[in-house]
Amino acid sequence: MTKQEFVYIMDKSAWTRDRYGHYKVEWKGLSYRLKVQELSVRYEKRQPDGSWFNKASNYYKNLEFIAGRINIQGRSIPIMELPA
Repeated sequence: MTKQEFVYIMDKSAWTRDRYGHYKVEWKGLSYRLKVQELSVRYEKRQPDGSWFNKASNYYKNLEFIAGRINIQGRSIPIMELPA
């Protein structure tokens, strides 16, 4: 996958793009984001103090899009529909 392919998929997802080009979602009172970088993407969770904790990251070439989910370093992240 390339960065352009990743952005194309994410623009059609349930996640919203912020002014910095990162993708965010609120689920069950928690905030998550996919931080878009030049060569890689980071999956992060917002901490109570307002900082972001990196849960997983990988290069675009290693990402997989399978059945409405993005796989980042072994983590399967729903992007098309959020779990109930």
